[in-house]
Order: sequence, then C-alpha cells, then structure tokens
Amino acid sequence: MINESITTLSSLSFTETMKGVVTFNEQDGELNVTLLLHLTVYIHDIERFRHTPSHHANIEGYLECPALGGRRKIDKGMLYYFRDEESSRNTRMWYHLFFSDASGSKRSLIGFKEMPGKMGLNVWRATTTLFVSLHQSEEGNIEEGNITEEPGQTMATGTISLHFLDFLRQLTSFRIKRAMTLWIFLLFFLRELGRAYSGASGKCSGEREGSPHP
Repeated sequence: MINESITTLSSLSFTETMKGVVTFNEQDGELNVTLLLHLTVYIHDIERFRHTPSHHANIEGYLECPALGGRRKIDKGMLYYFRDEESSRNTRMWYHLFFSDASGSKRSLIGFKEMPGKMGLNVWRATTTLFVSLHQSEEGNIEEGNITEEPGQTMATGTISLHFLDFLRQLTSFRIKRAMTLWIFLLFFLRELGRAYSGASGKCSGEREGSPHP
C-alpha cells in the first residue's frame, strides 16, 4: 500500500471512479459481471512528473467485482499518461493494478484509454472509457515507473467508463497545497491531449521511447 499524502507544494492527488461490465470465460460459457474501480491518483512532484518520460503517477484504492470476491484493495498501482504506441499513431493512458482475490490469489488489471490521432473524434469518450483485462498474476514490481511483471493468463476483458456525475465528483476531489500545481497539471494534460489529437508523433526530445506494457 502506498499510503500517500499531499505533503509538498508540488504534490497533487485526485480520485477517479469508473464502472462497467467485464466478461469472464468460464468452462460452461461466458459470465458477465460488473466491475467498479475507485482510484486515488498521486503525483509526488509535478515538475518531475512533467519531465519524466513515463509521466507516471501512483495509484491507491479498490476495485469491486462479484467474481473476484467483492471489494478488493489495490496493493500497488501505476498510471502512465499519454504514451505513444509504436504500432499506430494512437496515444494511450495505461493503468496497471495489482491486487488479490478473495482466495488470496494474485491478480492484476491492465487498462488503457485510447486517443486516436485524428481530430473530430469524441474526446469525452476517449478520455473516460477504459478498456480493461484481468489476469492471473504473480506480484509485480513497480519502481521508478517501470513494471517488471508480465501479465499472466487473461481471465476477463471488458470496458468501464467514467460517468458524468462521477466526473463532477472527480473535479472536487483534487488535493493540493498551492494552486499553481493544479494549473501545471491541467496545462500538461490539455497540451498532451491536443498533441494526441493533432496526430503529432512523439516529442522532439525522444521522451516516449519504450512502453510499460506489451
């Protein structure tokens, strides 16, 4: 558990709640169940966040899914903002979460929001829709924005989303010690979102080499 707190002028946190349905492939057919993510995102140092190639933030929180034993605490997690995909001109935000199910078995969730490199598409849908997969997993290691664990066998896939009322709650959940930190984050987000939708390919400094996920 991260047990983060906003202790410096350059720290920031906010909470995001997403809901939807995932499909488990069972021996006797498919099982559709609800999935809820309630996540608190922590950025330790906004300047380091902006200038680190991975643009990563830590995650605390929980997920709820009947097939996994109800509410499960996130043991560790990471969110990567605006990663260019080598196989396409699209940009993604990656979520990687580790937790245990009710039996104590290690599980992980990998999710991404995708911003296609074209103008005119639904920006709201792209930034609020998370495509997820649940995996059998050993406990992974997260250090300096890198994840060393490879996802195990896929258990379920689906789509969850940030609903409008939850978005309004998210806007009120920001925790900061100075207003400038929030403005820096918002300007970063809007700049990178504009870059993603303009179809621009990576930063001239070569920041976006590699990806945290296969």
